[in-house]
Amino acid sequence: MSDNTSTSDLMYRGVITNRNVRFAYAQTTSLCNTAVLTHDCDPVAAHIFCRALSAGVLSSMMLTDEERFTIHWKYDGELKSVLIDIGAHGDVRGTVNPTSLGEVKKAGEIFGEHGSIGVVKSDARRQLNSGVTEAALLDVVEDLSYLFSVSDQIETGMVVMVQFVADVEHPVQLCQGFMVQAMPDCDLEAFDMLRQRLDSEPFRQLMTLPPVIDNAFENLVRVATDDPLAGVTSLSSIAPEYRCRCTRDKCRSVLSTIPRAELREAAARDENLTVSCHFCSERYTFDAHDITDLLATTE
Repeated sequence: MSDNTSTSDLMYRGVITNRNVRFAYAQTTSLCNTAVLTHDCDPVAAHIFCRALSAGVLSSMMLTDEERFTIHWKYDGELKSVLIDIGAHGDVRGTVNPTSLGEVKKAGEIFGEHGSIGVVKSDARRQLNSGVTEAALLDVVEDLSYLFSVSDQIETGMVVMVQFVADVEHPVQLCQGFMVQAMPDCDLEAFDMLRQRLDSEPFRQLMTLPPVIDNAFENLVRVATDDPLAGVTSLSSIAPEYRCRCTRDKCRSVLSTIPRAELREAAARDENLTVSCHFCSERYTFDAHDITDLLATTE
């Protein structure tokens, strides 16, 4: 326990006692700051991106050790897409396109009128399953919650709240998320009431406050269940972070998509080719020797 406000990212997963409801609570302020700065997002794009990243972190409670979710939102408004890759241990990376939405005059123009959301679950060997549904709610968090409820047939409720501050080095002041899912034998009528309370003023007010102790999420559980005695069991914790999985070898393989004639010409001119990772903006430079080796290994 700590007597001071927590400044580190954290996530707790557990079961709400006697409700047959599992939950996840996450504070993702640090990883959101990293993502926003990495992609140089303006405030509007940053708000959407942070909510998507945090929703991805919350959904990681549905994964086992080696599994990953790839979540892709697509919209027909000024916002074109958000892509998130999340592992079971809370390592997340992503992209938002475009990274600047501040010039959009009307809120409805951001998402447009139609969208889709797809989720692919995979492990190191293969794709395990996938689902796609209409992103009819035109909100990254609500659309993901809807997909799990409809495509995966797991009733889900989710809320993510983000606060910003005028600080170019740490623009995200606080980002927190909370997710609930119905387990087998859950009373679905009672679950729906719990899910609705995630939008209540008392619950959302708590979500605007930074946790002052590690188990501050217990107050969220009590408000969500409308039960001052509600408790949790089967508790586990992780430390989520924005972490890219790119390597020099993976980015080297991108060069193989370039026509061989162009690669030979670059090598002959002793040119360097640079590949930039779209998740973290890391730049990998390959010289003529690297290009020649690639051409030799792909003959």
